[in-house]
Amino acid sequence: MSGPPVPAKDNAMFFYGSLMAPCVLFSKIHGCSEPYSHQVRNLQFHGALLSDFSRHQLPDVVYPGITANPGKEVHGTLVTGLTNRDVLKLDVYESWDYDRVKVKVRVLERGGKTGGDGDPLDSEDSQGSSGEESDGDSLKGEQDKGSLAGEEVVECWVYLYNKPAKILEGSEWDFREFCQVKMPGWFGPGVVMYSDEDVEDILYGRWKPREVYSNVMLPAQI
Repeated sequence: MSGPPVPAKDNAMFFYGSLMAPCVLFSKIHGCSEPYSHQVRNLQFHGALLSDFSRHQLPDVVYPGITANPGKEVHGTLVTGLTNRDVLKLDVYESWDYDRVKVKVRVLERGGKTGGDGDPLDSEDSQGSSGEESDGDSLKGEQDKGSLAGEEVVECWVYLYNKPAKILEGSEWDFREFCQVKMPGWFGPGVVMYSDEDVEDILYGRWKPREVYSNVMLPAQI
């Protein structure tokens, strides 16, 4: 894994694969799928779109890679509030197959309904100049989505797959299929099962960690 040092103020990351699932993210930075609430109290989750890239299933594994693809978009999650230590742990997890680089993403508003077909990935805003549809999250035709109205553009980190582009010519990777079919066997003990509603909440910034408390007194409580 290669990437520049990360100042604390820059700890915003766009995830498009296995790390979109909170239990996977938490297991990599905290060592368990449901950490104590005080460990994740500074994290915020948002749905977001990365333009001019497409996401593809990698061969023989359960996670994807992304490659430059003008006119396409990838629907993932933007997570803010990560610590420098969190980012270093994620660098180790991603290994030498990925480079951490800066990109800009469009943040989806939380919980709104779109004015058109109800899917921001099917809207004109999410199509390229060629009129092609987005390579988003393969969750088309559903109504309760985030809205692109008043969208915010945020600079953040993303892990780019650095192997030959021809490897990324496979099918689109599906987040729901990963959560409900592939993740349990891949993750093993401690996996958190996500319902269809949970998947939607993750994709559109409505998901929040379950309250888990410890008996440890925080400095503010002493």
